[in-house]
Amino acid sequence: MMHLSLVWLVLVPLLAAGSLFCLSGMRHLRLKQVACACALFPIFFLLFNENTPLEWQWLPFLGAKFQLHIDPLSLPFLWLTALLIPLALLAAPSSSLQSPGLFYGLILLTEGFLMGFFTARDLLLFVLF
Repeated sequence: MMHLSLVWLVLVPLLAAGSLFCLSGMRHLRLKQVACACALFPIFFLLFNENTPLEWQWLPFLGAKFQLHIDPLSLPFLWLTALLIPLALLAAPSSSLQSPGLFYGLILLTEGFLMGFFTARDLLLFVLF
């Protein structure tokens, strides 16, 4: 059985970013609350999840595997990303933004790509993130 828990660390911010792109008609404060709630997911994930590496044969003709793993070198960077992104969202003045859905979505997109970047163990996957 393949453990997909590390995929959620990458996918939740990316899916939240996509939904914030579509929900740009909401009030500024509500968008900020939704973005902050979604940005806090990696903190809870890192606190309560076991470190189960994921390895899946992705492009066998290139020898590329979809490998995600948290090692001692990437763990401080994951924590730093997980703590700084919600703080950046809270510090951003929502009243002066032209399109807050786009802004908050791009911040969450950055968080998802950084989580993928720090957990990728295959060079092709590393470059894609």
